[in-house]
Amino acid sequence: PVGPASNVAGPQGNVGPAGPKGPKGPAGPQGGIGNVGPQGSKGQKGESGCFVGGSQVLMSDGQYKDIQSVDLSETVKSINIQGMPDGDSAQYYMNWETCLEDFTYEFTTSTVKNVRKRIWLGGYWKVDLASGGKIQATRDHPMLTLCKDWYYNNTDKQKICWKYVEQLVEGDKIFTSSGIWDEITSIQVTTGTIVVYNLNVEEEDVFFASNYLAHNK
Repeated sequence: PVGPASNVAGPQGNVGPAGPKGPKGPAGPQGGIGNVGPQGSKGQKGESGCFVGGSQVLMSDGQYKDIQSVDLSETVKSINIQGMPDGDSAQYYMNWETCLEDFTYEFTTSTVKNVRKRIWLGGYWKVDLASGGKIQATRDHPMLTLCKDWYYNNTDKQKICWKYVEQLVEGDKIFTSSGIWDEITSIQVTTGTIVVYNLNVEEEDVFFASNYLAHNK
């Protein structure tokens, strides 16, 4: 016969092994949009001033060469402009100005000290002129300009100064290797990646690209 039940509990058994991992639960709801971060600092404008490959440089012997084919120590046609500060830095020449009546120069030559090539992502400006000439350059290459709407020293005389290509407007005139001013008839801006070139020349820091006077920047 079965004996009477005991009122005293037996000792607790050991913990058993963990059971198998359960299935992955459903994804929680998407979190809200975070706060807008602080505005980044303004980037410094790069020195992109260059010409598209195939732009022709006027050499000292009167011949033209594609800019990418110009070699070190070759000489290019140049001019000496009376009163214009000497130097490659824009702080020297971009603040210089004169007027047509006071514009004095003489043709000379300069020696190529450096040929620069770069891949440029910012497209280029295509500037057409009345003579049929064409400038193809990046936005901030300086060209010697007789300005349509900029005036010299608070007078009614049109200003002559260096203008970045992106500052040019229809009606401005660019100085040519013939000593005349050729009027801009249209400006187009292209986009995309291109190969561009520039020269550093001395002593005058200027040369003729596509027949128009450019600073070597």
